[in-house]
Amino acid sequence: QNTAGNQPLLVTSVSQLNNKPVLRFDGTDDFIEVADNSSVDFTTGMSVFFVTKQTALTDSKAILSKWDYPTEGSWAFQTAASNDELLLYVANSLTDGGGNSVVTTNADLTDALYYISSLVYDGAQATKITSFKNGASLTLSVGGSIVSSLVNSAATLKIGMFGGLGRYYNGDIAEIIIYDTVLTALQRQQVERYL
Repeated sequence: QNTAGNQPLLVTSVSQLNNKPVLRFDGTDDFIEVADNSSVDFTTGMSVFFVTKQTALTDSKAILSKWDYPTEGSWAFQTAASNDELLLYVANSLTDGGGNSVVTTNADLTDALYYISSLVYDGAQATKITSFKNGASLTLSVGGSIVSSLVNSAATLKIGMFGGLGRYYNGDIAEIIIYDTVLTALQRQQVERYL
């Protein structure tokens, strides 16, 4: 992020994370942007992990997105309208209006704790998305239909923002790991243990 006013704050040591650093997003205009490239253009599989803590439980705050609404849709993770849940939007076209999504129903997030959230998208399976909090499987509710192949969008990858809509994240992001493939349950658990 080249604009100083939009840069999240680097907190070099957080006791809850064994004195590891975090990026603190202000919920107003902080985000990180990564240029579009083939390493973030997934098709039929991806596995995503993030360690986060919200400053205050707030709905519709983007954690990670590859979507520039309304012309370059692909996928976006954010907090859900209920504040204590997570939501994944999956576009079915570049101009998708956000009608296809999966929301957790039992994440029960709070603003006091850091969580390891993981999500696996497997377009080849009938149940295309599985999600976990601190290693425990989450119940999901699907809205619309989830495509078998993710849309290849020219949108930049954004951390802490939903392109075209803002939705700036309000809280700490300690780690994000993205694989361009479907990890097995054992591989997912190994990554979660690492985090």
